[in-house]
Amino acid sequence: MGLLDRLRWRREKKAAALGSSVSTGSLFLLGTQGTASTPASALQLYQDTSAVSVPVNKTVEPFSVIDLALKIGDEVIHDHPVLDLLKKPSPLFTQELFLQTIATNFQVTGEYLVVALGNVDFPPVALQPISPAVATPVRADTDAPGSWIVSGMTLTGTYNAIFDAKSKDVRYVDDLGMRELKQVRMFSPRDNSSLRGQSPLVSVSKEARQHLLGTEHNVALLENGGRISLAFHFEEDMSLEDKEAAEEKINAKFGPTQRRGSIVVTTGGKLNIEELGISPKDMDFAKLQAGAQKSVALQYNVPLPLISDERQTMGNYEIAVLALYDDATLPLARKVLGGLSDMLLPRYKLDPRRDRIIVNEDSVTALVMRRN
Repeated sequence: MGLLDRLRWRREKKAAALGSSVSTGSLFLLGTQGTASTPASALQLYQDTSAVSVPVNKTVEPFSVIDLALKIGDEVIHDHPVLDLLKKPSPLFTQELFLQTIATNFQVTGEYLVVALGNVDFPPVALQPISPAVATPVRADTDAPGSWIVSGMTLTGTYNAIFDAKSKDVRYVDDLGMRELKQVRMFSPRDNSSLRGQSPLVSVSKEARQHLLGTEHNVALLENGGRISLAFHFEEDMSLEDKEAAEEKINAKFGPTQRRGSIVVTTGGKLNIEELGISPKDMDFAKLQAGAQKSVALQYNVPLPLISDERQTMGNYEIAVLALYDDATLPLARKVLGGLSDMLLPRYKLDPRRDRIIVNEDSVTALVMRRN
């Protein structure tokens, strides 16, 4: 029995914990926080640090606002029902917000998920993006998921694998045949790349976390009056009760907030105050932060003149914008729209092996200027 046949006739009996809080709980996420090894932890890094959000947004924003077209064979069409659906995917999403959502999920977590509403044998009536953080694949006897479990607040339930003989593809639909879930993923070295995509942030998560912790540290220093850490030492012996009382008063008066800049109290009568720790100048946070930003930007193929004023001139900025489209935004568009084509076009009686949803490059000012 082949892969697709087994997916069709057999369903998974044990769930694989793969980054969703549904089956893993908060303890698992605590163990991977800041590593981007799960969709939830990757999205948290995006939310918490500009070293991640800036390059991601640089690639996503240009894609989310460009016009789309449909290529059927060699003909490019600008008026078609599938394009009408994408212009207003659902009552809650415009085309721009829809594309921004799925592209951001893809860039941050290494995958995006969309649910198409309506009878799965006909064109959808609406499209709804689903956060990868609330979706869990259930492993089948093969490496591919036997089903998906969606939790949270939107379109929850189980989507089971079925084999579509016409398209020769595996589809994930609910029991009523009124919802279809589509996952589009990046390569992952884990699980033979067949369950979940791997976030691009995995290989630069230390740099992203360094940027985050450095920012938090500096903010805490400002809140604490610039003090890193202090030792209050009394040279003469004190009773335990007196030491604890002194420690309580000193921490109440001078103590840090948010557990940063700890104060140590030791015994003795004469008081000496000594600063313990390394100054921000010694740690050279500025260089560390800039290095972290550079590493993450390069991971997303964002030219450095677009994220650093120090590298900008009028000439290299224009070249950097073109490089952004060539190396980041247009490749992102091909991957994202390719997944939508595979999901939507068969429901409009089109063949995604020949026909595709594409970017209307004539609507991109930078590309038109270069062509002219």
